[in-house]
Amino acid sequence: PEEGLVAVGDVSPERWLPRIRKDIATDFPSTLQNWGRIVDGSRKITHVNMAHSDMYLTVETFQQQFAYLQALWLGLKEMQEGGRTLDEARTRYSIKEDFPYFYDERTAARRDALHKNNIEVFWDLLKGR
Repeated sequence: PEEGLVAVGDVSPERWLPRIRKDIATDFPSTLQNWGRIVDGSRKITHVNMAHSDMYLTVETFQQQFAYLQALWLGLKEMQEGGRTLDEARTRYSIKEDFPYFYDERTAARRDALHKNNIEVFWDLLKGR
């Protein structure tokens, strides 16, 4: 804590969207809550360590990844509660419009596919599947 270090485990590196995997059981609400305490806490973060990776992750990207995941989780939950469909959810959020920090035209197709995956995984998790 005195060095401002946060170890986050296996997350996506600098300027990448995090990938939520379908094949790994997770308690995502707990992860989101824990990351929120780190991001919104009073302790200043100066270093983010991805544990077993040699790739780096800046504090800014970590914060942006949290904002992205939180917006998707809460937004998709609200859509489900409002009776919306997965097809509507797929078109609701745009990397370019809603999460411009991660937008890069050179990698738009890969990021769009990753984003679509995250929406589908969250949708299923929220449905209890």
